[in-house]
Amino acid sequence: MKMAHGQRRRSQKRSAQNYTILGTPREIPFPGLVSCHSLAYPYLLFLCHSVAYGSKLLIMDLISEEQDGVRAIAVCHMDTANWDAHHVAFQVLGVQSGSSEVCHFLPKTDVVYVPVLNHETG
Repeated sequence: MKMAHGQRRRSQKRSAQNYTILGTPREIPFPGLVSCHSLAYPYLLFLCHSVAYGSKLLIMDLISEEQDGVRAIAVCHMDTANWDAHHVAFQVLGVQSGSSEVCHFLPKTDVVYVPVLNHETG
């Protein structure tokens, strides 16, 4: 398994800014992955779950209005047909279950584990 997480470069400013994607996002093919989300507890605690095959894992570089660089990780769920019709993502995006893919960035406190594939054995 290999772990991936977002990284902030240059200043450590935390104000809300608009970002632009630099170049083409790189898709990381995977036969399955585990995504772990940090939870607000007085000690380090993660909620981990598997992500269905058919989703996409993307890594991209972003640049802010103030020229802060960020390497970001996004997950795109390509098939949402079996999601709860009242999922908050559909409300935010103004779409219905199964009508659109749903993509989201992972905060820098989240981690993603993907298998390391041996290209000689497949």
